[in-house]
Amino acid sequence: MCQALVTTYGINSDYIEARTMRTPWDYMHEAMEAKSFSTLNQLSRHLRINRQTAYSWAKGRFVPSEDYLITMAKMIGADPRIALLERQCWISAIDRDKQKLTMWMQILKTLTGELPELPEAYNYEMKTQYKFRTPDFLV
Repeated sequence: MCQALVTTYGINSDYIEARTMRTPWDYMHEAMEAKSFSTLNQLSRHLRINRQTAYSWAKGRFVPSEDYLITMAKMIGADPRIALLERQCWISAIDRDKQKLTMWMQILKTLTGELPELPEAYNYEMKTQYKFRTPDFLV
């Protein structure tokens, strides 16, 4: 994984720590666990969003907007600033913008003191047919 990360995104492997970056979908599932929700419908009602929006997030068609990601981060007790930075790294990786990804990763490293390892989903080839964007227009 680290070698693929170095060749794909040009990040020095010496700075990669063991911590794995959360994806927006990790935040969604952890928020469901924190509130003991068993379905996406319960999460969508709690967030006051359309249920199709929550399903689009779960399927990876869209990335949660900043407001909802902050709400989910607070639900699980995570730092909302880190959640927003991880979201930006995720979007940059999806857009295959190496320069933006490197910039966001360095900002994340400055804030947390470590450079998290990218999750396997960054190399997820099957979802490239979708154009990931925030689902604000669906809400």
